[in-house]
Amino acid sequence: MVIILGEEAVRIRRELVKRERRSFLPGLAESVHNVAFYLGNAGREAEAVSIGEEAIELRRELVKYDHDKYLANLSLTLGNVAVYLSDIGRYEEAVERAEEATQIRRRLVQNEPNTHLPILKILLENLSLFLKRLGRSDDAAKAEDEGSSIDVKIKECSSELSS
Repeated sequence: MVIILGEEAVRIRRELVKRERRSFLPGLAESVHNVAFYLGNAGREAEAVSIGEEAIELRRELVKYDHDKYLANLSLTLGNVAVYLSDIGRYEEAVERAEEATQIRRRLVQNEPNTHLPILKILLENLSLFLKRLGRSDDAAKAEDEGSSIDVKIKECSSELSS
């Protein structure tokens, strides 16, 4: 049911975007991202990849309009699509999407570590897994090590907040 409702939201927002692209594009991007998420959770990963790729393109367009406002959303969608790609055995593409999501999140950590470090850790764990599936154990170990070092940074950020 949630997929049907999500698809209906996409249909409506596509119509709105035809009338006023800049105003309604963020809602369309979010709805397309959500449908990909619902499809992925329903075990329909190939469909999730297809619609997720559309969400990536929409979010890339939004980043051009307002880099700071939409960059985290782009990273989120890239990370999700990487998981769907991995689920259907497309590991090279999964690595590409995960690496891009990770690079973006590393930049975001510079300004808001409390918000972005936990997400960066998850992205690095996924990237490591995808790299292992490709037999790239050295690269996987580097991603794992970076992810492990984030635990210390998260604790430091938490203690700074509680002081």
